[in-house]
Amino acid sequence: MAKVAELYGVKVVDEPADTIPDNWTRRHCPFTGIRCDVSANRSDRAFLDPQANPRVTPEDAAAIAVEFGVEPLPLGICTVATQRRYSTQAEPWIICPKRMLDLRTAPDIPQELRDLMPIEPGTTVRCWWEVKFSAPDREAGVHFEYTFDYLLIPIRLGVDTDGESTRIAEFVGPPYILEVMTSSTRGGGLTEHMTDVLLRREQRALVPPLVDSRYTPNYRQVFGRMISQFFTKSEVAEAWGGQAVWLVQDQLVHYIEETTAFKATQFEDEPDGNVAMVVYGLDNRDERYELEYLHTLRGKTRYKGSAPFFSSMVGLGYSPSVELLYETLGRGQRRGRPSTNFRDFVW
Repeated sequence: MAKVAELYGVKVVDEPADTIPDNWTRRHCPFTGIRCDVSANRSDRAFLDPQANPRVTPEDAAAIAVEFGVEPLPLGICTVATQRRYSTQAEPWIICPKRMLDLRTAPDIPQELRDLMPIEPGTTVRCWWEVKFSAPDREAGVHFEYTFDYLLIPIRLGVDTDGESTRIAEFVGPPYILEVMTSSTRGGGLTEHMTDVLLRREQRALVPPLVDSRYTPNYRQVFGRMISQFFTKSEVAEAWGGQAVWLVQDQLVHYIEETTAFKATQFEDEPDGNVAMVVYGLDNRDERYELEYLHTLRGKTRYKGSAPFFSSMVGLGYSPSVELLYETLGRGQRRGRPSTNFRDFVW
């Protein structure tokens, strides 16, 4: 079964200390530097309200209220540890994407990502997140419709009549797409295990009737979600003159290797390619899990020979122009509306 391995950035150990970690009382995320906001895209499902949750006993709810207050707590589970079928030991799986990379609060681009994006140092770069971009080709009967985790574009800021810098950007470089592929969970039990962790006791065995379905990292689902976008986003980035970069954990790569014909070693020495997969691992240290860069895999998306292949269903069918992307991104600026889903920084 799975167990909570990190809560609010603090490693969960078998024999917890008597004192409560400061991150837990403040609901603080050390990876973003702010209060845990895992609920940003999950609404009330990402909160634990012990006072109203029927799966938390009145005794446990009262104990949590004494130490953490009665305000609902964000489900700040960064990582879960689980032993997959055919494996010999439990391994930590990242389930919060901000545990791997967050560019919303203060863009800090790791060097391994900078190496894949040839942007001149000192260039102003605008970083958008959760960019929904849809563009049809009505004559051909096809359309492009995807959401990008992050979109980075070199820009030059305009100047108003008083000589002051404006937020209206001139695009001076190609788009770079960053996709963070972490796992979600399936089944029930997060409530019970988070309650156990907060009260600093052993995480209980989750069996019926306590839960109907024990949770595990949903690695099959995240692989399916990745493959549905992997080729199209990589190919559209290539069409736009940029690069798509995929951030994945080594555990997911191992699962893909075990269940498909993909072998990572075949892509370790490729000097170029429209796919760049940056692989990270979690170093299990005594005090914490440390995210570490392992290697970058590069290669081509798919074979594009003359014969028809069913793999065409995972490739790009229509590439809207990069000018249309720029127009869409700039439309809100021209209307004078403030935007909250981007920030500028110097490369």
